[in-house]
Amino acid sequence: MKLSLLILSILTYALTLTSSAETIQSTYGKKFKYDKAYSLNEILTDINTISGKEVTLKAKVVKVCQSKGCWMGLQANDKSVRVTFEGYSFFVPMSLINKEVALKGKLFEKTISKKTARHYLSDEGKSKEEIEKITSDVKEYNFIASGVQVL
Repeated sequence: MKLSLLILSILTYALTLTSSAETIQSTYGKKFKYDKAYSLNEILTDINTISGKEVTLKAKVVKVCQSKGCWMGLQANDKSVRVTFEGYSFFVPMSLINKEVALKGKLFEKTISKKTARHYLSDEGKSKEEIEKITSDVKEYNFIASGVQVL
């Protein structure tokens, strides 16, 4: 009887661990095919030509919203791009950090409010002191993705 309870406890614990682990899918949002994908450096160098046009981008994920995966961050040298998802229609797992992805969507440069910038820092898990350093609106690059593929 004690052995049965022990085995049942171990199995229950093991199931809890596997069900809480994030599973990385190969595609989030709309599926797409691509022959050529811009690097983040290429797309930021040519932003005036590319802004607002649908492009495919290939980059490494450096940040993901720690609240629910509703945005992710990409980094190229000293510039970063915040990726949001078209129509808030899908999210990505936090375990996508350091993964290489291809994204289809549109790049824009935009100004976000102080409140939104602080909200994003909160989503990243930043300290209160870091959040309060934001004292005005912030310019950032934003990529609205219709689809994300994990490479």
